[in-house]
Amino acid sequence: MFSTWVMLGLVACDDPGTAKPPDDTSDTAEEAVGCEVVAPPALSTDTWSPAGAVPANGLLTLATDGGAPIYAGSHNTGLWTSEDALVWDDLVVDITHTLAELALRPGDPRHVFRSAGGNLTRSLDGGATWEQLALGFVDASGPPDAVWAVATTPWRPDRLLALQRSGAATISTDDGDTFVARGYAPVHLPPLADDPFQTYAWRVLPEAVEGGRVVFGDGFGVAVSDDEMGAWTRTLDTPLGGYSLLRDPLDPAHLVAGGPDGLYSSGDEGSTWTLRDLGGDVILGAWAGDGSWLALVGSAAVYVSTDGGETFTTQAHAWHHPSAMALLDDGRLLLAHASGLVVSADRGVTWADAASGLEDRGMAVVVPHPTCASRVFTASRCGGGLSRSEDYGATWANVSHYFHYVMGLHFGASPSLVNRIWAVSDDRLLVSEDDGVTWEERYRRYHFHGFALHPDDPDVLLLGSVGSGEWADESARVYRSVDAGITWEDSSTGLPAAQASAHALVRWPGDPDVVLLGTYKGGDVSHLTGVGIGLWRSADGGASWAKAALDVDDIAGLVATADAMYAATGEGIWRSDDLGVTWTQMEGPTGPVLTLALHGDIGIALSGGDGTAWKSVDGGRTWLEHDAGIATNPSTTLAQAAISADGAVGYITVFDAGVWQIGL
Repeated sequence: MFSTWVMLGLVACDDPGTAKPPDDTSDTAEEAVGCEVVAPPALSTDTWSPAGAVPANGLLTLATDGGAPIYAGSHNTGLWTSEDALVWDDLVVDITHTLAELALRPGDPRHVFRSAGGNLTRSLDGGATWEQLALGFVDASGPPDAVWAVATTPWRPDRLLALQRSGAATISTDDGDTFVARGYAPVHLPPLADDPFQTYAWRVLPEAVEGGRVVFGDGFGVAVSDDEMGAWTRTLDTPLGGYSLLRDPLDPAHLVAGGPDGLYSSGDEGSTWTLRDLGGDVILGAWAGDGSWLALVGSAAVYVSTDGGETFTTQAHAWHHPSAMALLDDGRLLLAHASGLVVSADRGVTWADAASGLEDRGMAVVVPHPTCASRVFTASRCGGGLSRSEDYGATWANVSHYFHYVMGLHFGASPSLVNRIWAVSDDRLLVSEDDGVTWEERYRRYHFHGFALHPDDPDVLLLGSVGSGEWADESARVYRSVDAGITWEDSSTGLPAAQASAHALVRWPGDPDVVLLGTYKGGDVSHLTGVGIGLWRSADGGASWAKAALDVDDIAGLVATADAMYAATGEGIWRSDDLGVTWTQMEGPTGPVLTLALHGDIGIALSGGDGTAWKSVDGGRTWLEHDAGIATNPSTTLAQAAISADGAVGYITVFDAGVWQIGL
């Protein structure tokens, strides 16, 4: 019997909670937590090569008809397929900011429907090729109405039900070639959040028989329709794991849905509901195709029933953000969570890794540790989160904390704070006091990007916002905190109103009162559209700003050396030796430069568009092309260069292409 399990999760902009003050620190130098430096890898000094594979995380969707092939997808890793649910192959598809659902044609699991980037697409060959259907973001200039739920009907294989973000319900009876508009489902669209019960996790259960009832869960309740989705009645209003809304294969009138208080069940196809306390929350659910057993997963337990949900056995397990489940005909249970994929062959008692071949290539950040040379962090967008390597990027492990989209990582500014890391992630600022092991949210408000620490007072912070796109500030602004991010004040005097990104903030080496602000494209959260307003300079610690004498709109990055500042801009690389007052263009790239890094006399950089890598051996004054073999997405503006603390290894991340490295 056909079945599919789905989640769509996006982080949002809730009001910040009460922040905790940082622990007192002293001037005593600390060692990095658990640092055991290994020997640098034997890398070519002439050619860039991919670093070790970053394990896929943030998986949101699993789809199967009980056998092979099986599909897995997410925001940041694209779409994958497997014949055995143990080893996965990459289906090369566009990686989109939203992936809502997969559905399979009953009896033909190579016939796949995929909602991604808001559009509904179809593959007839197991995901090798795709065609766009007339539903979703067909006209990019029109109002966005993404397809967020899709389902096929076992009693008629060419029948397809779809629901869009607005609640618009449509039906196709010709395998998706054409759609007929029906009514509007009552959808609940509050501010997004990272609570698993407050995510957009939609599921539509098709009619069990022709002329039957359609049931819809949107993560905040259940609605039913008895006229092919024309009219709807809301029958349950409570936070739900929408991806735990299930129909009993042996009794179509019997429905279950999980919530923070336990399991809701209905014996009349969703007209009325009864809450049952299982001892914990219920986030996901999967029912065996033959109805022989039901599996439920919460944040701390697995619940299994072999009598249709009358009684349950409980196994204590905990995963970080469980997101999707699939039950195979051979009895194995697949579970996706924020840090990977696991499988159980004994109904949830024991679990094994099932993520072989799954890889995250959506890297936007790479940051080596400032003192532990072989330790390096990388982070990706769209739910991919943060990963850490202890061996110069040869192997990686996911950090057990949910990050939707990490804009930047910044280490403590003094030797006594070597284990403090700040993370700018979408609309929030987070801090770790134990070298990235655990994290605390310190502030949440706008889409932030630029960040700067004071070298003499680690509690003094500057934070730059983005004036357009999702979670937009009213304009690109700079905010200042003197208590380690607990309270903030606007520090934007002199900055004009602009829908740009306050993208890069750097204090001048040796004179922290001089701060440079590089602005960049800010038209959306990916910084692919819009235009910056150039370079700005402050002589009073960031309290007020004046336009700098560098006539370039987009400043992708700023890098300080011992006595100078470099800017990666839309028109090459520029240098200032006089506190940012005057600037000189360096010999080398003349087009857009996305990122650069310097360590002593060695520098590395990456051009936008063609992905040309550059190298400097004179401290950044001249640059030569240095192997153009890095795989890049020509449209990306998301890249970062870095050099290990010992100067042995250079790194470049390129969104959609992972982490690359070279020997220095």
